[in-house]
Amino acid sequence: MINILICGGLLIDKYLVLDKYPARGGDGYVLENFDTVGGCAVNIAKTVKALGANPIIVSVLGSDHRGEMIMDFMRKERLPLDCVKQENGNTGYCFVFLEPDGERTFLTHKGCETEFTDSLISMDTENSCPVAAVTGYYLLDDSSKRLIDRLKGVKSRGCKIVFDPCPLADKIDAAYLDEMLTLSDIIVPNEAEANFLADFKGEKTPEQWALSCNKRAVSVVIKKGAAGGTLYESGEKTRYTAANVNVVDTTGAGDSFTGAIAYAAGKRIPLEEAVTLAAQVAGRTVSIRGPHGEFNIGEIPQC
Repeated sequence: MINILICGGLLIDKYLVLDKYPARGGDGYVLENFDTVGGCAVNIAKTVKALGANPIIVSVLGSDHRGEMIMDFMRKERLPLDCVKQENGNTGYCFVFLEPDGERTFLTHKGCETEFTDSLISMDTENSCPVAAVTGYYLLDDSSKRLIDRLKGVKSRGCKIVFDPCPLADKIDAAYLDEMLTLSDIIVPNEAEANFLADFKGEKTPEQWALSCNKRAVSVVIKKGAAGGTLYESGEKTRYTAANVNVVDTTGAGDSFTGAIAYAAGKRIPLEEAVTLAAQVAGRTVSIRGPHGEFNIGEIPQC
């Protein structure tokens, strides 16, 4: 079974299901609320596991009740704890405002889950992973430099790096972001993130930025939600369509997409096939309430 290293972070999603999202200064109703284990790392991990690979999450957790809730979840779901460590401190949480059409808005309180130390990843674990999925949320801490340096060593041993910039990409220190983009083999931003990255790198459009990445042998997938997206690889464009599903909750869709791309990279599935698989997986995720969920792999068309 292929091991996929997942550098992301674990936190608690605090859901508020709304009748509508109010205008600033307005009012509205909360129809339902619940807490669930979330964070991009676990969302990616659930997809990787469903597809038949072994997800190894890298994250610090606090010793608080949120950290304990996450540890219980990890054990119940039989997700490896090799690279998860509890320390003194507080685990982060994210308010998820969910609207009737499935759109979500996030407000995140960062905790110790963005911290990184070399001791989190053993050399045996590092050497067993042909792919590492890294999210922008794990580059929001002063320890990001340590993570990037470790990833350089991982890459030097032949590990492919899949980078999902995430919505807070503009909050990442510019030097760290530049190094991460240089390290990556596959970059999977959504449309808004691609616009930011194009501007960050001095390119006029996301497409020009993606094609400039191709010149460095870096593949780019720009996701456009229900409109599908485009793969840029070796200077060529391949468009893919989104799955036709009933949208319940868009939370975690991008993470599921990233998980499927990382899985495909580990299985050496060509990217033009992998984006179709990833779109199907993301479609399954948006049809489930919550940031991730159980699904039968037989429901997902395989490459």
